[in-house]
Amino acid sequence: MPDSIFVGVDGGRQTGFAVWNKTRTRFEHITTFTFWECIEELESLNNYCKKGGHTLTVVVEDVSANKTTFKRKGIEKWADDKGIELNERITNKISRNVGSVMRETDLLIEWIERKKIKLIKSRPTKKSFTKLKSDTFNNITKLQQETNQHERDACGLVFER
Repeated sequence: MPDSIFVGVDGGRQTGFAVWNKTRTRFEHITTFTFWECIEELESLNNYCKKGGHTLTVVVEDVSANKTTFKRKGIEKWADDKGIELNERITNKISRNVGSVMRETDLLIEWIERKKIKLIKSRPTKKSFTKLKSDTFNNITKLQQETNQHERDACGLVFER
């Protein structure tokens, strides 16, 4: 019997990657990759699914609708020893990081579409099954393994699809 495989991808410098087997209702693989390792693993999974007659769907956290900066509490009035407000420095760093994640996500989505793999773009919202603390995540999923935030976010994209 062919399996229905869902892969959750939370892009970024550390890309969360989770493989959910819907047919067997379990996670097959949860890890963190670099961008290129993620591409290589998706290529391998795509080949495996084609050969075995399994269906493959990739769910990507699509951050393209997000703002590039977010308000941060408690840093508005801080300044460094040169008098430059830290808020500006921090905001610029956050903007660069978010821009980088957006670009990697765009490239990943483009690659998936070029390979004609079924794709679901999932926009993060406050109600998303992401940004959970490990104990809450483990209670919901019944997983006992240790996971980082990127891995939990990837799992949240595909859990019980």
